[in-house]
Parts: sequence; structure tokens; C-alpha cells
Amino acid sequence: MRPVDPFSFFVGHESIIAGLGGSTPSPDHRYCFHTNYLDIVPGRAVFHLTIHRPRASFGELNIRVMALPSGRDATVAASLVIDLEGVEAHDLHRGLRFLAVEGVKYALFGFVNDSADLKAEALDVALEELGPAHSHAKPAAGDEAGQPRLARSDLKSTSSARRLLAEQVPTPDLPFAQPMQKYCDAMNLLATRWPLVGVDGSNTLDHWSSCMALQMLESVGLFVPASRGLLVDMAHAGLVETLKLGGCSVDLIQLDAKDVDFLALNYLEADYDFAVVTAAQKRQAAGGLESLCERVMECLVKVGFILMIVEIEGGGTAAAFRNRMQQLSLHCIGQGHDVMQLALPNGDRWYPQAGSASRFMWIARK
Repeated sequence: MRPVDPFSFFVGHESIIAGLGGSTPSPDHRYCFHTNYLDIVPGRAVFHLTIHRPRASFGELNIRVMALPSGRDATVAASLVIDLEGVEAHDLHRGLRFLAVEGVKYALFGFVNDSADLKAEALDVALEELGPAHSHAKPAAGDEAGQPRLARSDLKSTSSARRLLAEQVPTPDLPFAQPMQKYCDAMNLLATRWPLVGVDGSNTLDHWSSCMALQMLESVGLFVPASRGLLVDMAHAGLVETLKLGGCSVDLIQLDAKDVDFLALNYLEADYDFAVVTAAQKRQAAGGLESLCERVMECLVKVGFILMIVEIEGGGTAAAFRNRMQQLSLHCIGQGHDVMQLALPNGDRWYPQAGSASRFMWIARK
């Protein structure tokens, strides 16, 4: 880990964070920090940003890893957005993981959208060079040497679609990204197909989420012996028991607060075949779902699947949620991944009213 001066690119320029950077007013009123462009050992690398005792009531902080090839303009290699609303007191840490390429220099750049009232005592940046991919991979807990691995050819074939939105009516037995709907036939189908998940007293939302996860894993050929899964904030006992009875090995983790970097830093290239993730409402601010998806993808094999259970709290609109899921899907496609078609019913009758909740299952393949 080597420290990097966060204000070494625009030397002397004043940061939007009062008291930090230099004393010369910046020509860009959105400027927060910008490091020098650095030579980095080719392979996995992480820029670590720590904002000491931040305070803010509004605004968004954009953080980007900028890549500068010789003789060309800089491009974005990685990015995330931090919602500054209500940020107070505790040190804020974020890590941006990226793949460094030989002959390219990299810098960390931060700016705000339009304006923000961010204050902080200090700002630190450090670079962690992990080296060539796979050199730091480690097996998941309990994985024994020589354990048989899932043959990649066993995956059921999936084909690319020309449309992001599916035209078919969503049903639980079709591998589409889809919302939970209140129709008895569908829930009866799930309860019959996956009886261990639907035990008496099971929360209806958890019941649907776990059954749908199993249904989709079977649809893509991953509910088989020796398949390895990562469950993130998804500890429903019926789901875990069913996966284990099917011969799958499963690791469960719970994420703290909004920090998803724990995933990438502790489960880097653990080569899971699939991940089932709960995306709580608190993670759905701008960039939150995208960051969670990116970190989970880094834990999967090259053809691994992520099944994200997106929580929906009533009171919003179906149109806004549809736009959010399309935004997540387009971001994922832009990262080079595949996304299952979104099967969203017409109208807004399926969307929960204020005071109630629902779920949406989103599926992508690395």
C-alpha cells in the first residue's frame, strides 16, 4: 500500500472541501481532488479513498479511476458515486478496484455534481497493487483441495436477446428478471416446487425470493452438485438447506452499512458459480446497485450468474422503478456482461402501495 497525494495533479487548486487542497480558486467549481497519473504494476489494483470526519447535507461525490494511455486522452477505468445526504462524523472509506494494463498510467479523480456542502478534516488516498490476476485468489471457506468443480459445459444454453424488455407475460418458471406478483397460481407453483422454502410462518417476501432464486438457478443449470454459491444478505434457512441438499456448497456473508468493498477485498476471484444477493432499499441510491453488482461480479467465475433480489418499498412509481432497473442493466451491459430480459407487467397494479413492500429479481451473467 503506498500513499498518494490527492491534490498532486492540480497543484495549488482549492478543493470544494473547505480548507483542503491549495489556496488558488479552482476554475472548476466541482473539483474535489485529483492525484497524479501513476505507473502501476499490471494486474489487479485498488485506489483507497478515506475522507476523515465528513459532514454534508446534500450532493453527490463522483469518484473515478482515470486511465491515460501513452499519446491518447484519458478514459474512465472505474467509477462510483457516494450520496452525501446525511453524511456525518464517521470516517468514510471507499475502494475502487480496477485492472491495470502495462503502458497505461492511472489517477484517482473526485468531483461533485453541480454543488455540495461537503466538509471534512482531511482526505487520504492510497494505492494497493495486487499484481497479476489470480495470484491472490483464495478458496472460499471450507473448500477442500481437489473438490470436483462444476463443468462449464453443463450450463444450459442461453442466447442473447435484441430487446432489453421482454414481451412475454412474466411467470415464475421463465428465466426473466421479474417482480413478485400477487397471483395464487404462481405462489402455489413455487411452494410445490420448493417445499423446504415455504415452511409455515415463512415471510412471504423471503419465501418468494428464495423460491425464485432456486427456480432461476435450475433454469440456467447451476442447481447441481459441486456448484459453488455466495449468498449476500440472503440467509433464509430454507434456501440454504435446499441448496446443500442439492449438492451445492454455499458461503453466507452479511454486509455492513453501505460498504460493499468487503466483497472485493475478501472474496476476490474466489470463483463462485453463482451469487444470490439482497439489494436492500438503503443500497439503491445513485450508483449503489451498480457498485454492488460490480463487486459481486468480481467474485464469480467467467460465466457465473448473479441473482439480485431488489427490495421495493411502496410509495414510489412503477415507471421510476422500471427506469432504475434499465439503468442498472445498461450499466452492466456496458461492463461487458449479459443481462436477462426485464419482464415488467403493463401498468402499475403490480407495484406496491405506500406502507407495503415487494421484491424484484434481476439476473445477469458475467
